[in-house]
Parts: sequence; structure tokens; C-alpha cells
Amino acid sequence: MTVISKYKVVLIIILIISLTGCWDYREMIEYADIVSIAIDEGTESRYIITLEGKKFSQSIDIEAKAVIYSGKANSVLDGLRSAIKQTGRVLYIGSVRAIIISEDIAKEGVREVLDYFIRSNQTRLLSGLYIARGTTAASLIEDTSMYSEFAGYEIDEATRQIELHGSYQNENNLFSIGDRLLDPYKSPLATALETRDLPLNKKTFSIAGIACFNGDRLVGYIEKDFIPIFGGNGVLSIPCDDYGVVSLNIYKSKSKRSYEYKNNKVYLNIDVKMEISYTENGTNKYGIDEITKEEIIGHVIDYFELNIPALHEYAKKELQTDVLEIEEFFRKYHFSTWKKIEGTYDFLRDTQVEADVEVIFRGAGQFQLRE
Repeated sequence: MTVISKYKVVLIIILIISLTGCWDYREMIEYADIVSIAIDEGTESRYIITLEGKKFSQSIDIEAKAVIYSGKANSVLDGLRSAIKQTGRVLYIGSVRAIIISEDIAKEGVREVLDYFIRSNQTRLLSGLYIARGTTAASLIEDTSMYSEFAGYEIDEATRQIELHGSYQNENNLFSIGDRLLDPYKSPLATALETRDLPLNKKTFSIAGIACFNGDRLVGYIEKDFIPIFGGNGVLSIPCDDYGVVSLNIYKSKSKRSYEYKNNKVYLNIDVKMEISYTENGTNKYGIDEITKEEIIGHVIDYFELNIPALHEYAKKELQTDVLEIEEFFRKYHFSTWKKIEGTYDFLRDTQVEADVEVIFRGAGQFQLRE
């Protein structure tokens, strides 16, 4: 091997070693790692921005505690900059789980607030958007955590519980919200939160329905009773007249839309097919000891066939927003007809919605039913 080739080998080894390290390494205690961000309407300035961050100790186990920072600013960016002055650390928002916006700001429009987060290369686009219903956004992250140090983590977990147990596929992350804001035929939806008082002067948060938008403006809420109507898998309690409820596991739920346009009117029929099992009888305390499989299936069918059209009526009268996305699906599958009536037909107010439900019973769980 020549002298020149030896030098090349040494140079390559040096380059390899130098490229394997961290080029901007910082200790964790140098960061202000933000878990949740609350944005309220200000008086002296446009916004009051409250941050829930992690405060790391210098002990070997790097124990983290929740710390709250708050500042006033006329933009989100200025609010985050003011937090840097308070923390004396590098601000990191890549770990943010929850962005909470007050009702007042949401009614004016969320586009400007969300613009910074969607554009930032630090933001995690799976971060959830939440609306503070009947309270300030800051109150939802200040001393509300019960099982961990951080409210932001618990808020994020609560949203997952909606998906698991509420039969609703949540689309409140920044990616989905941004996508819906750009689509004129879709309405952004976000989980609404409220504070709840606990004994010993403590408080926590709870789900307060689904915040519904028209464009980027909050127009109202889909109440919790309507959440299961969106379909999906999960746990559902069905009322049995005036005799309590029965609880069910929904294993599979599929829906299919069929449209008919006649006499200048759109008719939408939603066919729902679901597989359920019976898990709990909440009627026996009212004097009903046994309930048959046929009775359970009948209650489920009645519940959905009544409430799917009821949700449409509620959206038409209270929200004035097409939460069932009737026009979106009609445009997708009946484009030629949609093109003829576009702009002249009111899909929200003039469409008639009906539902047909088929239930497959998989079993009775731990309870015995009378055949």
C-alpha cells in the first residue's frame, strides 16, 4: 500500500468517526419540554398562553415534575418566546400532546392560532386539538392530573378512551384538522373538555362532547349522547324504556350509504351492520331480572334507527353544519347529479335521512339470557 493510499484510509476513518456523533447534543435538563399548550383570549394582549412543561432534576434518575409557564402575547410565536425568558431553557414543542383553545377564540376562528403549529417543523402533527367548554383553557392543565404528573398525557389518553369505549373514531389531531379546514365539504371536529370538581377542593377534566366547526369557527357541540352514532367499535349503553340500560360490546360496525334523488329531493339511507355481545344488565334493579336476546337486539335497532335521523335534525337546527357530510358523499358517488344541483340544493336542510340497522348477536358474556 502506497503512502497516499494509507493517508486516504486514515482520512476515511476520521470522517466516519466524526459523523457518528451528535452534532448539537444537549442535556435534558437544558430543555423545557412542553407537554400541553393552553390558549385563552387576553385583555391587555390578544392571547394568554399557558404551557405545561417538564422540569428535570439533576439527579441520576432524571425525575421530571410538571411546571406551568404563562405569558401574554399578540401571537403564538411571541407567547412561546416569552416562555423562553421564564424558563431560561431551550423550548421544545415536539412532545406536545394537547393544544387547548378557549371557546371565545374558537368562535372567532382557529385558523390563525393553528397556522403556527402546522407550519412549525418542531410540531408533532399528531398532537390533539381540544376546545375548553365553559371554562378557560388554562384551567384544564393547572392541577387537573390525577394519575400522572402531567395533564397533557391524561388528556391525550382520555381521547384514546373515546375511540376504545365511545364508538367514535376521533379526528382531532392537527393533521386531520388542517386537512378538513382546506376541504369546503367537511367540518373539523375536536374533542371538547370541561373541568369537574372533586372532593378536597381538587379538580379534573372530563369529556364534554365534540366541538363542531363551520369553516374554522366553532358553531356548537355534538353532545355526548350522540357520540356513539358516528359508529365504530366500543362499549355502548342502550336505554331500555324507563327500566335502566343494558351495556354492550360492539365488535364490528360497518355502515353503507345509499342515495336516491327524486322529485327534486335527496334521500339518504344509512345501512348499519354491527356485531354485539351483551356485557351488563342495568335493568334488574328496576325489577326486571331477565332479558332476552331478541329484546336486546330490538332495543339496539330502535336506538340507532331513531338517533341517526335525530343527529341529522340536531345538526340542521342547532349546529347548522353538515356533520354527516351528506354533500361530500353525494358529490363523490353521484357527481353528475350533484353538478346539476350544485349551489341550488341545500343538502343539510332538504335531505331526508333514514337508517336501517342489522344486529348480529355474538354472545351473552358473563350473564345468562332467557331464550
